[in-house]
Amino acid sequence: MSDVELNMLTKKFGIEESKFLYSPLFYQQQSEQKENKSFTEKKNICSIGNFLHAPNVDSVHYMKEKIWPFILDKVSEDVELHIYGSNASKIHMDLDDPSKRFRIKGYVEDQYHTLAQYR
Repeated sequence: MSDVELNMLTKKFGIEESKFLYSPLFYQQQSEQKENKSFTEKKNICSIGNFLHAPNVDSVHYMKEKIWPFILDKVSEDVELHIYGSNASKIHMDLDDPSKRFRIKGYVEDQYHTLAQYR
């Protein structure tokens, strides 16, 4: 959750702040970012999630079967979807489909650097 969402939940909806643990996983100050590419310099789409978390795996399947085919018709031919995540088994890696521009990349060492490469 973002600080905006935390503020909304506590101020607007009156939920006690002690009920939350604010842990911004992907937020970094602009000055801390390793890369600061412009939107036009970036390419492709990505998702990052642990393959041991069943909802993440379900979302990868749903993305491949339902959402990505719809998006694929609307994007340029050089756009790919890259899925990153630790603990990807052979079954997960077998979802990789270069012909559909749906790429399973597996584990990534630095999520901040990786996310900075994508639109």
